[in-house]
Amino acid sequence: MTTKQKLELRELTEREKQDFNQIILGKMPDVHMMLGVIAIDLLDEEEKQGPISYQTLTKKIDPAYMPDIEPDRIDEFLTLLGLFQTWILKCMTYKNHDHIDDPSLNLRGMQTNLQTLMYTLMDHLCGLMAGYSSKKSRELNDLFKEIEENASAEYLMRYIMTAIEYTGFKRNGNDGEKHKIDVSHITYEEYIDWRSRKSHTGIEEAQALLDMSKPKKSERLNNQYTFSKIEEREEADNCYFLCNVESENLGWIDFYGSLCTLFGEPLYVNNNLENMFEYLLKAETGKGESIRFSVYFGQSGLAIASYREMNATDDIIELHKDAAAALIELVKNTKPSDYSYEGYYEDPSFIICCGIKNGERYYEEKQ
Repeated sequence: MTTKQKLELRELTEREKQDFNQIILGKMPDVHMMLGVIAIDLLDEEEKQGPISYQTLTKKIDPAYMPDIEPDRIDEFLTLLGLFQTWILKCMTYKNHDHIDDPSLNLRGMQTNLQTLMYTLMDHLCGLMAGYSSKKSRELNDLFKEIEENASAEYLMRYIMTAIEYTGFKRNGNDGEKHKIDVSHITYEEYIDWRSRKSHTGIEEAQALLDMSKPKKSERLNNQYTFSKIEEREEADNCYFLCNVESENLGWIDFYGSLCTLFGEPLYVNNNLENMFEYLLKAETGKGESIRFSVYFGQSGLAIASYREMNATDDIIELHKDAAAALIELVKNTKPSDYSYEGYYEDPSFIICCGIKNGERYYEEKQ
């Protein structure tokens, strides 16, 4: 048996080398390298002239990527988050898709990869500990640990480009930056003085904005739900990430078997483990409310998304998360059906065989 090839820093392209050579760094090379790349992609020619301030960058933030809350609650964390989202969604493509800033766009895996890219770079280049975890973020974290002690400016640039490529994004093309990008005067205090605060409102608001938080049992509503399977996907639906499903190691194998017990065959099964299966389900309350879910196994593992408007109210999101928590509880308390599955992570020659046999879980890796 062989293990999958470890992620490594990739070399810079000629365009990226030119970009790298134009960025003027100060005493914070990690922060300045990151903001320098953003400045290259996001600013126009006039805005690149002379020293670039953090305020020049934040003026480019698209309001669509900021939470709809009172202005005095928008702190430095949320501002930085809005800057990253604007940069990625306005200045990049995702796999074979252009114009990914369209709010109605619903690409499987893009939300997970977007969060992986944002929080990985914000963590390692901007000193922000966001606590986000996905399969790719863990691999990128391991890669950074290998280089951080002796990370040269070139290594930082290579890490940024590796992270962008590994998460499926690509910077919009040009022939390389021709202006000096002087971000050397930006200080920590300009953009991230939330470190000195006792309460970081921005982190909580960002979790709500990105629908990353999972309702605790004590927060459950008093609703009773009836769940059923939806046989076909409806066109032009907006489906957004709701929560990951927490489980023990390899618990996803049992979870899928229990879904089979409750709802029969899924909408599809794929031999690529980063898109293993999907169920479309509906939850109905005794009050006439109906919530539709996508339950799937993707790049971040087991997850649930719900069908709702992009700017859904907090009450709607709370209801959806409550129904999702009830669904998770139901599935985990259901005996899994026997099944067998063979699949792979990216490398088709590295096969994973797993399933339930006679009520017992099994898992095997083979070449």
